[in-house]
Amino acid sequence: MTTIRTDFEEGRLYLKYPGQTNAQDVVMDVYADGRLEVHTNGEIGNAVPANVWHGIVRRFHLGAYVTKKQVRDWISEHRGKLVVLVNGMDERWDGNNIVGTLTNEAKAAEEDLAYALDSDPINYR
Repeated sequence: MTTIRTDFEEGRLYLKYPGQTNAQDVVMDVYADGRLEVHTNGEIGNAVPANVWHGIVRRFHLGAYVTKKQVRDWISEHRGKLVVLVNGMDERWDGNNIVGTLTNEAKAAEEDLAYALDSDPINYR
């Protein structure tokens, strides 16, 4: 049985740099061990960590103005799809890098989760 553990960064889920117009997005990083890390994305622009770039860690954008309660409720509502995603995550060497892979079921779950976030954003609940 897969255990989903959620780790939140300390303090508020809000970060706005001086001189910037908008706050930074809150993201949820999904790891193959079942860990979900919810934190503000400190990168400006399109930069991502290497493990996200290579698909080892799957990342979902939750919006800039979400509360921990909203995120917990969303995770609880979509726990089944998150378990399918985690169970289907793996890594392999592609000749240049270690990259993340997904089973067909995990790909479908990831698409469903992304669609759920797009069609019913957390911050409008």
